[in-house]
Order: sequence, then C-alpha cells, then structure tokens
Amino acid sequence: MLHPDIYQQGLFTLLGTALVKMGVSLPLLTTWMPILIAPLLAVPVILIGRLYGSTLWGFCAGLLAVTATSYFSRTTAGYFD
Repeated sequence: MLHPDIYQQGLFTLLGTALVKMGVSLPLLTTWMPILIAPLLAVPVILIGRLYGSTLWGFCAGLLAVTATSYFSRTTAGYFD
C-alpha cells in the first residue's frame, strides 16, 4: 500500500472527512475551513514566544501569522475576495 490510511493523516483530515460525511458540501468546506482553522495557528506561535521569554512578542507574532495577507490570499475565500 503506497498511500497512508486516512487515520494516519491527522486531525484536520479527519475533521474534513467527518464534515463531508455529515453532509457539508466540499466547496463550502474548502472555502471556509482554512478561515476557521487559521486562528489555531497562533497558539504554537504564542507558546514559542513564551519559550523565548516574551509573551507579548509571541502574541504579536501570532497575530501577524494569522492576519498576514499572504496566508489569506492563498485560501479559497481570499481568492474569491
């Protein structure tokens, strides 16, 4: 078997698969899931800032990582905006 099983891909793959099986359309899911999941990117960045001794800088870096235009423009919603 050349491809890993779906259960070895991670939480976001399982979440997307579960939502599609529950009836959410795939275009709707691919449009909105990156926008709703993006704030979770800030959590590890803030924690890395805390490791370096500055929670404020980690928070600012987390805000920059989530709200940067390069991230949003690569999402489907940013493309249609």
